[in-house]
Amino acid sequence: MTGPQHYASAVALLSNLRRESAGLPGMQIHGPEQQGRMIAEAQAHATLALAAATIDAATQNVNHSTPDGYSASQTDVANGTEWARVIA
Repeated sequence: MTGPQHYASAVALLSNLRRESAGLPGMQIHGPEQQGRMIAEAQAHATLALAAATIDAATQNVNHSTPDGYSASQTDVANGTEWARVIA
């Protein structure tokens, strides 16, 4: 999973919890224990996204790969292409 994918997962989890707490129709209602797990998962994804963004910023001129097989070209890292797609 890439940094932008971790960011998107964190946003999606928190968005679902926000809609659920607003009582929107059709939202699955989770108990407090499940909500706590979802918040912890979102926090983990956000932390991993921050770590990836920090690495990307620090290595703008270097090709790199992660253990999960993700690799970014110099152009992608320098331009923030993948990050731009997430926050658009």
